[in-house]
Amino acid sequence: MDSVALGRMMGGLHPILVHFPLVLWPLALVLDAVGVVRKDERCAWTARLLMLVGTLFALPAFLAGIFAEMFAARAGTPNEPMELHEFAAIATTWIFIALTATRLFVRPARAYLTVGALAVGLLIYTGYLGGEVVYSYGASVKNVTAWAAPTPEDLWILKTQQPLQGILYSDWMHNIFGGVVLAVAFLLLMAGSGRAPLMALQWVVPILFIGGGGFLWIFSDWDSWPLSDILPITDKEVLLHKVIATLLIIFGLAMMKRKAEIHIRVAYQNRVMAVLAIIGGALLLTHIHSVAPYSNVAVGVYLHHCVLGLLALGIGFLKLYETHVPAARWAVPSMMALLGLVLLTYNEGLPWYLGNVRHPRPGPNQGLVAQIGQRRGELVFENGVLEVRFWKLHEDTPAPLRATAASAVVRAGGRSTLLPLTPVDVGEEGIAHFRAAAPFLEASTVFETHLRVEHDGRGSEVEFEPWVAEVPGMRNPALPAPAYACPMHPHAGGSAPGACPQCGMALIKDRGDRMHDDNASLIFAAGTPRAGNPTTLTFQPRVDGNAVDLEIVHERPMHVIVVRGDLSHFKHVHPVLEENGALRLRHTFPTGGTYYVYADFTPRGAGTQVFRETVDVAGPAGPAAALRPTETDAVLAGGMEVAMHVMPRAPRAKDEAMLSFVALRNGEPVNDLRPFLGARGHLIAICEDGAHFAHAHVLDGPGKALRFEIKPPHAGLYKVWVQFADGAGKVVTAPFVLRVH
Repeated sequence: MDSVALGRMMGGLHPILVHFPLVLWPLALVLDAVGVVRKDERCAWTARLLMLVGTLFALPAFLAGIFAEMFAARAGTPNEPMELHEFAAIATTWIFIALTATRLFVRPARAYLTVGALAVGLLIYTGYLGGEVVYSYGASVKNVTAWAAPTPEDLWILKTQQPLQGILYSDWMHNIFGGVVLAVAFLLLMAGSGRAPLMALQWVVPILFIGGGGFLWIFSDWDSWPLSDILPITDKEVLLHKVIATLLIIFGLAMMKRKAEIHIRVAYQNRVMAVLAIIGGALLLTHIHSVAPYSNVAVGVYLHHCVLGLLALGIGFLKLYETHVPAARWAVPSMMALLGLVLLTYNEGLPWYLGNVRHPRPGPNQGLVAQIGQRRGELVFENGVLEVRFWKLHEDTPAPLRATAASAVVRAGGRSTLLPLTPVDVGEEGIAHFRAAAPFLEASTVFETHLRVEHDGRGSEVEFEPWVAEVPGMRNPALPAPAYACPMHPHAGGSAPGACPQCGMALIKDRGDRMHDDNASLIFAAGTPRAGNPTTLTFQPRVDGNAVDLEIVHERPMHVIVVRGDLSHFKHVHPVLEENGALRLRHTFPTGGTYYVYADFTPRGAGTQVFRETVDVAGPAGPAAALRPTETDAVLAGGMEVAMHVMPRAPRAKDEAMLSFVALRNGEPVNDLRPFLGARGHLIAICEDGAHFAHAHVLDGPGKALRFEIKPPHAGLYKVWVQFADGAGKVVTAPFVLRVH
């Protein structure tokens, strides 16, 4: 079984295991409260047992949840809601680990029950977030069609892998620390055999713990403080390393504390070591590898730390009984020696005892690499052709195999496809190169490949890392947004002025809530409009008070959006440029009332400017339409269904959101849409008070979905109109109402 198959299997256990702590932890706290009130020892004993059992189930549930998150992300589930659920789960688990360790040695008190009640509230919130990930985003739900592509930020996370420098550093750090643990185990074995003076151990062992803790505190992470500032000290992985290092230092200091009688000191040290080992072991089972959370190497990292955590837990529980059970005195150093051996042979991949090797070389063609038996498989996808080559593990030399059949199962957009592979360059020693035409994958921004090869009388399977396309705007979501951005494609930008790589428009500096520059202005005239009568609207753009030439943007010098104050009326129209530089538009307002007129234009040499003008139209206005969020996935427009998918499903103010639309006829996607104003689609978004406006063009890329990215400046309701042309060239306008949080 390869690492990915093992990870998928463990991820499937998460919904099973997670129910145990959800029930056992709150029940334990209720029984403890009853025991305190009634002074009932049976309630107290049962509560302590339930708290311990709940924690023992919570740790593998947490580990399984990490694997479930990894593969849900590969299937297209947005990263942000999963990260929020993960963060809440980490906080909840760590608090209950502390409560469990406390409850093993002390009676419940008011402070304990108060913290426990708060922890139960956090547990409920964590469960709610987990339900949102499944029911709102379809995480790990089969047969969910994810036709909405992941955002550029989510693609960046999937594509990011731990650099070789970080991998080698992590190996080095774990291996050195394994040597320290082996030294401690050896000294404890000597003490147990009576061959080492107790007074010598009294100083050497504590110094090893303090020195090892100090080493771990400083050198645990090459990309974090104090060695670097790539990762903050508050990063989950970094913080866990610092906590474990602190526990080691505390234990070393506790061992050095003098006591009047030797047996008192030994009992004291045993209890301190037991508590710290149990806490440290439990924390290791919640280890999150933040550098590459969705790469295949993470499966091995989690399994390594799971083994380390179980060994530490075993040491902790054995230490509790060391003074009462003679055999425990030998079992503790023996288990510590095993812990040191695992650390000494640690590698950032699937553990060696599961058949893996240390870090196969990168592929010579810069493709995706996975170990398959004693070979490297390299996958390359280019120009609609998927190719797989086999190389020796540590050499860039072909490694043919006597294959009788080869195929690949590719997963993209919620569907899986069987792809037979054709041999290339068949030689006497076998086949080292396969390929298959896969033009349908060119429409995918991310897909997974599961390779199956029948060779030498047996079958081999391996799953590669996700293949991720180069999408404009892919960037680390933890970094600040670029200072200059494209008004039509907010993800595309940079630190200096320039042109959008996707549409060529000039990048504009972030204006905050403002829609235009301070030195830009617009002279606007609307006369005295009346409902039902044509009215002439005049626009005269100015920069520094002077008339300017306008860029032709998507076939027009100016785009004008006319909406009624309640957003019930919408028109996307274009004024005519006259010789004197003014632009005029004849427009008929259907009813009386207040209207907003948005003028969208780009002066030559400057960025896009948007001005909102208010027009009061005489005549009967009729009742105002209520603005409510669209409750359905699709609306009828132009004789077809238009479905919308939003990622994240609950978009937030000042964050990018991906809006995807698919036109359906008789339930099937329409594939004969025509360009409209130089693009496959346009999107207008206006907030409920009319103060904020966004005009976006469709993101490039093949496929039947129209994808737009917007960045709402404020929370509230936004009305969204998507426009495209059908096969006959008729413009279709589909309205939706979206809530931004």
